[in-house]
Amino acid sequence: MRVVIADDNSGIRRFLKRYLERRDHDCVEAESVAALVRACALQCPDLVISDVSMGDGDGIETCLKLLRGYPGLSVIIMTGDGENAARADDAGFEEVLAKPIDFGRLDSALKRVLAKRSDERI
Repeated sequence: MRVVIADDNSGIRRFLKRYLERRDHDCVEAESVAALVRACALQCPDLVISDVSMGDGDGIETCLKLLRGYPGLSVIIMTGDGENAARADDAGFEEVLAKPIDFGRLDSALKRVLAKRSDERI
């Protein structure tokens, strides 16, 4: 699966990238909302894992726009803020993960995304 990881914290991006690549996913990092939009245009990812608060914009609003522009895209939102988690839930994102990331929950979210993608192909 092609994944774009968007977070303004380089340590989180690198850690998630290594974690996902060990599970045979191809990953690209994006350090900002603008980089996330560019990466999606270039990579046509299957999945975006995005933080909410980045220096140049809002991950929730950006991912909502990406979902409209890329049919079939899956999104996992991550945030360390309860209000942003509620906003992401209210916006209809299927997967919202609290920071710090619990990797059991991340694995469960990835399995649901993969299952959904398999169901859509049938």
